[in-house]
Amino acid sequence: MKISRIVLGLGLSLLISSHLVHAKSRNCNASEKAQGNAYLLRIESDQALKASLIREHLPLGIPQSFVHSSTEEVLVNGGYVMAYDHDLRTSLWTGYHLTLADRDGVKGKDRVNCFRPDPRIETDGPVLSDYKEPVFDRGHLANDADLKDELIEQINSYVMTNMSPQQCRFNRGIWLSAENLVRQWASRYKDIYVITGAVYDQDGDRLRDADS
Repeated sequence: MKISRIVLGLGLSLLISSHLVHAKSRNCNASEKAQGNAYLLRIESDQALKASLIREHLPLGIPQSFVHSSTEEVLVNGGYVMAYDHDLRTSLWTGYHLTLADRDGVKGKDRVNCFRPDPRIETDGPVLSDYKEPVFDRGHLANDADLKDELIEQINSYVMTNMSPQQCRFNRGIWLSAENLVRQWASRYKDIYVITGAVYDQDGDRLRDADS
């Protein structure tokens, strides 16, 4: 068991080190940010486009919660779909279609950081200052590396509604490894659907806790 832990730890360290060494990054500029926001608002106002993107990413339909809430809404971001909860100020889940062609399309492209408020959430939405504390990372639910074949989709993975508070060692460790595993599956199977979300069950009764 001890040897297994050492091997696993070494594997994670190598994976993370490799990611940090080879992934070039830059910040988005004002024009790119504006284009990303405009695209989100365009989708929001175009019901036909919105329905088409939902069919693309969620062919079996939108996941349904057993808990009724009037504070949740489905937001469509082009490269993925998510269920945003206004009380929690984060999304319950994200879903997207990932193909081998998507994976081929990201080769040689940089990470483009574009953290910003979601232009569709007019009041009490998540903002960057929510994370000005020493514990939590802004953890992507739908991650940027799966979406950077299209710049506007990559940029729109950085809206704060797609961020989930994550312990830094989780976000940069096992979560990063899980994201890499998903990409391996896309390369192997050529066509997969990914749904990512958090489990809100602090008391362990296998039922979702109240938002409060």
